[in-house]
Amino acid sequence: MKLYEELLEKNKLVEETKEYLKNILDTFPEMVFVYSDRDDMVFKNRRFEDEADDEDLINEAVKISKQVIETGMRRIGEYEKNGVFYSITSEPLKHENETQAVTTIVNVTSTKELERLKELDRMKMEFISNISHELRTPLAAIKAYSETILTSLKDLDTDTLKDFMDTIYNQSRHLEELLNELLDFSRIEQKALKLEKIMVDVVNLCREAVNSMMEYARSKGVELFFETDLDSLVMLVDPKRLKQVLFNLISNGVKFSKKDSEEKYVKVSLSKEDGGVLIVVEDNGVGIPEDKKDRIFEKFYRIDSSLTYEVSGTGLGLTITKEIVELHGGRIWVESEVGKGSKFFVWIPIEKVQNDGDGGQDSGEG
Repeated sequence: MKLYEELLEKNKLVEETKEYLKNILDTFPEMVFVYSDRDDMVFKNRRFEDEADDEDLINEAVKISKQVIETGMRRIGEYEKNGVFYSITSEPLKHENETQAVTTIVNVTSTKELERLKELDRMKMEFISNISHELRTPLAAIKAYSETILTSLKDLDTDTLKDFMDTIYNQSRHLEELLNELLDFSRIEQKALKLEKIMVDVVNLCREAVNSMMEYARSKGVELFFETDLDSLVMLVDPKRLKQVLFNLISNGVKFSKKDSEEKYVKVSLSKEDGGVLIVVEDNGVGIPEDKKDRIFEKFYRIDSSLTYEVSGTGLGLTITKEIVELHGGRIWVESEVGKGSKFFVWIPIEKVQNDGDGGQDSGEG
């Protein structure tokens, strides 16, 4: 009888301990469950009972739990749906000769947003540093050459003076381009970048853009050429902005060419495709890592900060390019392989008639 009472007492103690532990787990802000090797949940805390209403999330957590039971090793996974992020952690547990998995599900959306904001702040600081450098460089050259002319004008021969003036002019144009990019970016941020569409032969437009970049490419040892089977294609576009797209893509192809390559090229091709015009700018340069391709059109984003001072520019070119293409109703994407080069695709629908209210007469100048 005494033994029976002791067993009852111990059983009561076990039940009380289990209830105590359950009460503790019920206070956790995380969703917690225990999964057994019999393919069922042997425990769920209150948070799980109340909030686990996403079947896909539960299935993902169960899948990770099964992996833990199979391998006996801790597993961590992530799940995202409609901008809500969850972290899933599962640990192996031995209980009465049975392998189980204790799995925790945590909503980490706020943490992800904080990480995103911190990354954006870091990119902004790099952007400001880069812009400061880019603006100082032409200003320093203009100041130095101007001071030399002012203080030594009588000592300078005509050829030297011409060289100095050419440098001042070229650096002034470079400075103007930088400021125009900053102005365009400001318009994009304010949703104020507008198009001034007119009927234009885009074949001639592309050819003119390529020809105007030819000398720049040649100075960098890069062959630049244009290919198309079309004689003419007249459509409604903003010629200034479309040329800006081409200048940005060609310039990037030239700037990011491989230094040690003997045959460097940038090829621009034009064709009709899917009711629109397809422009492809291809190079055999350094290429873009696979995990960076989706981010290169983001504002402030630069693939490698070590290139910031090596390659000139604001780093806003692709952001502006994407905005111009999308204002035309088109899209832009890239295919690339590190060490082999990149292909940028620009598709714009063929528009023949000015749409009402598209704001075509406002070029966004001023």
